[in-house]
Amino acid sequence: MSSTRWVTVIITVTAIVIILSSGMYISSNPILQASVETNPITGVFTVITHHDGYSVRNREGIIELHREKDAAEAINYALDAIADKGGKVSLTTGYYLITTSLRIHSNTVLEGEAIDDVNNSGFGTRLVAANSLNGPILRNANPISGDSNIIIRNIVFDGSRTSRDRKIGSTGICLTKTVRCRIIDVAVYNCKDTGIVLNGKGGTLEAVLERISSRGNNYAGLHMETQSDFHIYNCEFGSNQGSGILLSSCSSGLIIGCNIFLNNQSGIHLYNTKEMRLLGNRANHNGNSGIEIIATAEGRGDYNSLIGNHCYDNGQRSEGEAGIKIKPIGITIRNCLINSNNCFDDQFIKTQDFGILEMIGGEENIFIGNLCRENKVDDLKVLIPQ
Repeated sequence: MSSTRWVTVIITVTAIVIILSSGMYISSNPILQASVETNPITGVFTVITHHDGYSVRNREGIIELHREKDAAEAINYALDAIADKGGKVSLTTGYYLITTSLRIHSNTVLEGEAIDDVNNSGFGTRLVAANSLNGPILRNANPISGDSNIIIRNIVFDGSRTSRDRKIGSTGICLTKTVRCRIIDVAVYNCKDTGIVLNGKGGTLEAVLERISSRGNNYAGLHMETQSDFHIYNCEFGSNQGSGILLSSCSSGLIIGCNIFLNNQSGIHLYNTKEMRLLGNRANHNGNSGIEIIATAEGRGDYNSLIGNHCYDNGQRSEGEAGIKIKPIGITIRNCLINSNNCFDDQFIKTQDFGILEMIGGEENIFIGNLCRENKVDDLKVLIPQ
């Protein structure tokens, strides 16, 4: 063999060794968050509606279970079947009457075919709470130690509310101590309590809510407690008896591009919540203020940034309200940035007293570039101790 061919062979072998070594190195890195949809060991089940009930079909198309009336039993059968290794449960288009709460486990995708929350024409997947249901339509299976990697999408949750009397616990979705949950393209409405509840019980993180509609519930549209590092994108929260979004003891979250309207209390209520970023949201025609920062503990209302929000025509049910209100209660709220917001009242009979109101206890907050006009009492009001 000529020296030229030997050089070619050596170069080729060396290249192969380098490629294999690189592949071994890449594969040795841990996967931080594997997708439950592409994992080859996960299960796949489909729940199908029939004229005579509900069937559960496995990956091979074999019907494993048929129930004449109980949709909850059929869906829970599929969710429990993939509890050990995770997987996906698909719900076909149809009406599912839920008599007992559904239980979703870690590493599970629960997916419908579409949302139809406007005219109930039958196009979409709809989970409807039975009158006998006490508790949420959907909850996570392990609220004590928590669950992780949950995805819910393309489903309507109908709470079947018949009056404005709040029934505590009768929510649409209630996830407790969940890490990395995703709720995408989901509608929740007419619940006897809050539409969606994420309860950290000491701190959970990395929730994502995108294109959610939560309306007409007997308390908040969304209630998050002790959550951090969460993102809420392009959602709407309207006509709820409480606030549109209620955050309690949360931190380091992002709310962007949401519409919050016609809620009986505040549009967005940040209670003892810090280090939030609210960007480009619209809060209008709410009963109290459009966006409200309230703190009762030192340091719990600090470092919030409100940028580019439209807050108008609020204060529909209460006096002394504002487009944006900062309200310390016996403490101080510091280092908040209120920048480039548009706070106004363009109604014939005005209800929004202030564009921006900072009450006694606000210190070292920055107000810059805000456009406040035509409010009932004052456009920008900063109260200082006498």
